Amino acid sequence: MFVLCSSAMAFNIKRKQAALVYCGQLIYLAYIFITNENLKYNEWLRIRISSRMLGVAGMYIYFAHLVDNYKSQHLRKLAETAVGIYLVCNSFILIKSKEDQKAFFEHIWNDEMAIYVVAGIYGACSVFFFAGKYIQDASKWLFFVVLLQTLLVDASLYYWTKKRGLMFWVQVRLIADNVCLIIGFAFYWLTYKKDIIID
Repeated sequence: MFVLCSSAMAFNIKRKQAALVYCGQLIYLAYIFITNENLKYNEWLRIRISSRMLGVAGMYIYFAHLVDNYKSQHLRKLAETAVGIYLVCNSFILIKSKEDQKAFFEHIWNDEMAIYVVAGIYGACSVFFFAGKYIQDASKWLFFVVLLQTLLVDASLYYWTKKRGLMFWVQVRLIADNVCLIIGFAFYWLTYKKDIIID
């Protein structure tokens, strides 16, 4: 199904419908990851995987809004809500997860205040997305914050796979989700509430 959706979007065949079907799959997988305790992942990893899937789903819903001839405001609001939930989860994970805090300290800055600053940025931007206000400004901040976090923390495959014992392909999936989110925030930054037609 993923291949069919990507092929439809690539060849300009029912792109809106293909994007929404893909979103449905991502949301279902996020639900499975967060509720299925048979998966051999700790709670924080399951939240990290699920929230990123939900964030990616939000970006594809926004893409569906952009390619929609009628520019459905319901799709736009649904996308903003999904991204807002992802941002709340990111903020929560940074504040509560010792594993994520340790990775932050080792790769970015060994100062607890820095974590609260980044978590505060995620939290404030989530409010903007839920409210539908200052989305472009929030997206500028998020583009750079998520990009830096991806390059400095998530891209450290040796740290996550050797030191933390995470499966290689799970970490690659998390990086890929972040790349999608970075591109999505760039889309928000450049296209939000502008009359841009995507052919």
